[in-house]
Amino acid sequence: MSKQIKNQELKSNELIMDEWEQLECKETIKVKSYKNKDNYNCKVPIQEYEIDQGEIEDEKLHEWLVQDDFVKPYYDVDKGFETKEEMETQFKIILKNWIDRLTQTFNCEEKDLGIRT
Repeated sequence: MSKQIKNQELKSNELIMDEWEQLECKETIKVKSYKNKDNYNCKVPIQEYEIDQGEIEDEKLHEWLVQDDFVKPYYDVDKGFETKEEMETQFKIILKNWIDRLTQTFNCEEKDLGIRT
């Protein structure tokens, strides 16, 4: 689930921990669905969509965000390696480095980040 908040007073991406803990956890998100459309050059209505639906078919959903929405930081950390041994030793170092940088940037803990490896 994504955490969202109205952020009219925040002037950067940083949140103090008290504000982070008070973010409202949403059950639905706003989306535009382009299912059964030939292209994206058309108007479609904004709809509420339940987040936890498990496996779903491709419905060409695009999350609709407005300027004041706060979305949990999500990052995909990847790097190519020549060998499996190099990957097993070096990737842990790279991942820790990015976690440290992101937790400092967003003033949060690792559990508050969405990281895919």
